[in-house]
Amino acid sequence: MIRYLRAMFLPALALAALGFASLNVMRGQAKTEPVLPPAPPAVTPFSSSVAGSGIAEPITENISVGALVGGVVAEVAIKHNQHVEAGQLLFRIDDRQLQCTLAVRKAALASAEAELSKLENMPRKEEVVPAEAKVAEAEANVKSQCDLRDRAEKLVEHNAISREEFVTRDMTWQATKQQLARLKAELALLNAGPGSPTRRSREPPWPGPARRSSRPRWTSTGWRFAPRWRARSCR
Repeated sequence: MIRYLRAMFLPALALAALGFASLNVMRGQAKTEPVLPPAPPAVTPFSSSVAGSGIAEPITENISVGALVGGVVAEVAIKHNQHVEAGQLLFRIDDRQLQCTLAVRKAALASAEAELSKLENMPRKEEVVPAEAKVAEAEANVKSQCDLRDRAEKLVEHNAISREEFVTRDMTWQATKQQLARLKAELALLNAGPGSPTRRSREPPWPGPARRSSRPRWTSTGWRFAPRWRARSCR
């Protein structure tokens, strides 16, 4: 029974496969309807012509078009195959970044012109009075530091304070003097105005430090060394 079914099933399967393959071949060879072109092809107006291939070149050399600045093209003002004249606008470059740079430069120019006008109108009374007050404050500070330094000089001779503390107070006094000199120079420049030479201060210089030997000397408490550097009084 099984042999009989196998003998019947295999030929039937082969016939079905053959029919399916024949159907696919027939569908693949079916004729398609012709499709009309969207536009009619070009027709020569001459009765007889010769066809050929080639490259159309201009009479002159190719002209390269460029710009002095780089950027993104924002607008094209001409079309393909359009005849152009000398000086005609071809394209426009996006100039937003250049406009921002121009605005910054204009602001810097306005600031420089305002500063120039301020210098030409110097000295102004509202600027001279605060400058004089700063000079007076610096002079009072120099006198205060000078007093502290003189006291430290007397105390270091009796070993009441260390030499480092005396040097610190002396350096502070020196710094206040330099600050006073700078404020006086700024006040003189402010009073001189634009275009005038800076007037030099005729005040005598501050006394500088005087060197002293470091030989030991006998005191009631024993031998001790005098300070190697000792400045004269600032008064």
